[in-house]
Amino acid sequence: MQEGMIVIKVIYDDGDQSHTRFNGSPEEAEEYYIGTPFNFGWFNGREVFKVCTAIEIITGA
Repeated sequence: MQEGMIVIKVIYDDGDQSHTRFNGSPEEAEEYYIGTPFNFGWFNGREVFKVCTAIEIITGA
């Protein structure tokens, strides 16, 4: 993993979670993700957005 890269768990408003890498500090990741709507594509003819409600630092903190 690159220097400055952290792995985070992103928790969405519907309870779903994902893991991703972020090139920045835990504070920057929190500022970027929390409250941001993310597009998950189309399902049953409508566009699906999920809002990040929390993150957890997995590695690199």
